[in-house]
Amino acid sequence: MADARESHSAALKKATVPVPNAPSETGEPSQDGGAGDKGPADVRATDALVRKALAFLTELFPAANAHIGYVRKADAPLLGGTASPRNGEGGRFEDIREVPAHPEFLRVVTISVDERISEFLREDDDSHLEAASARFKIPVILAHEWTRHLTGATTGEARAALQAQLPVHIIAHLIADQFAHVAEREAYRFARHGEPQSAHDRLTNTIVETLEYIDTLTRSRVEHQDLSHGLVIAPQPEEESGERHVERRTLRGQYPEDFRELKRTSLLTDGYQSVLCITPEGRATHILTPDTLGDVPSLLDRDFGSLSFLAAVSKKQEGIGLILRQGGSVMTFASGQPLFSRRSGVWHGLIWNQIRNAMVERYGEVGAELFGVVLILTTSSKGGILAVAEDGTDALNLNEKDRVDRARAAPALEVKRPNAASENIRGADVEAEEAEPLTENAEWLLHRLLPAGNILDLSRTTLALLAGIDGATIVDEEGRLISYGAIVQSRQGRSEGARTAAARTLSTHGLVVKVSEDGPVQIFEHGEPVLTV
Repeated sequence: MADARESHSAALKKATVPVPNAPSETGEPSQDGGAGDKGPADVRATDALVRKALAFLTELFPAANAHIGYVRKADAPLLGGTASPRNGEGGRFEDIREVPAHPEFLRVVTISVDERISEFLREDDDSHLEAASARFKIPVILAHEWTRHLTGATTGEARAALQAQLPVHIIAHLIADQFAHVAEREAYRFARHGEPQSAHDRLTNTIVETLEYIDTLTRSRVEHQDLSHGLVIAPQPEEESGERHVERRTLRGQYPEDFRELKRTSLLTDGYQSVLCITPEGRATHILTPDTLGDVPSLLDRDFGSLSFLAAVSKKQEGIGLILRQGGSVMTFASGQPLFSRRSGVWHGLIWNQIRNAMVERYGEVGAELFGVVLILTTSSKGGILAVAEDGTDALNLNEKDRVDRARAAPALEVKRPNAASENIRGADVEAEEAEPLTENAEWLLHRLLPAGNILDLSRTTLALLAGIDGATIVDEEGRLISYGAIVQSRQGRSEGARTAAARTLSTHGLVVKVSEDGPVQIFEHGEPVLTV
């Protein structure tokens, strides 16, 4: 076994190259195909879908690193010469398969979990690695199947079209598989993909058609306003007979086919106050609103801001929630848990549970509270910086006017009104007297009027209000509010904005979470970004 690993490592060193953002720009390995043989350049050309899938994977999941290489079977006999997906050590996974149309070559895909991100998430056991392996391999397996079914007569234009379609199909399969995991519905797992009339494939087809319909809505406006639209895909409690199925389809319509030309569809189901419910086969069943759903907060274990209603519906219906937000971003949920988001045409994987667990393990209730505020900000399209100071507040070098902790600790001041005589109030002749200043820092008055000085005693909506003020909101490890709207002295790089520079500087003193108005959340530590979701 040791000799096999050494031979394998040597082969990878020679043949494996990083997956680039543009699959067509992969570096050329120095291998000669030999007389009469097809060289690796030809292999890569016909294997473009798999390289596209891996590029999409690393873009979707910030914790994933992926490499791909091609090894001639004759040069790597210890690899076995056959397809063999397998797990390695330390969060490293491999998928070795024959290259379609080039059976003399093996494709070696290596996927690993970024050590720095894994360390931040405090994931030291192998359970998350097994889950990651199953999730990360879905794009590879799907792209391999597509490539295998291509014929030699397929034109370059057809291949390019397939590459353009691949990401939405990958997302659909990932959503369906994650839904199966969260909702504990084995029939919808990716492992059932390919079975005749499988529930997984039916659900995936509906998700693909829904996302394509949502794309058309992003290019539509009603009364000069961007559209929003929300729906939940959920299995029905009881399967209906074929006769009943036809009757209900006639009455209720097939989504999205029968709804494309109905302008009221998105207006009536905006995703914030109402959602359309459909089956995994795409049959529209009913519309849900807050008055028919029940108490939204009681259904959720956390606040998702403006998206709480959609999250609550997806949880109560035990289904998949999708919402097109005004501005064109897309958010997906599975049984109340966020899955993926799309911003500016780019899909992102949401690892909220792992981030929350890491913050709770590190800061306890304070971490949970801050995470809740981050969710409210990002789902409400509000920006802000949240920081936990770990090495003392004086090291932050903040302006005194921003120091909430000092304002609330200072003794109460008896403040006199300005000179009444100079104002000639009601013509009274009042002896002039000096006006005593409110305080050396007038903004301390507002700091002292806050309901509490510890974030554990403030509501998350109040904290989100403070965090939304331009500047940084800083707390210590005990939850004491040090500052909000604080201006952080930092050196701004050419390629970064002021908020990023401030977050980077603050992270030299502890953990910092930066939320952008358009949704991305970036975590900084030790002066460097750790991950972006």
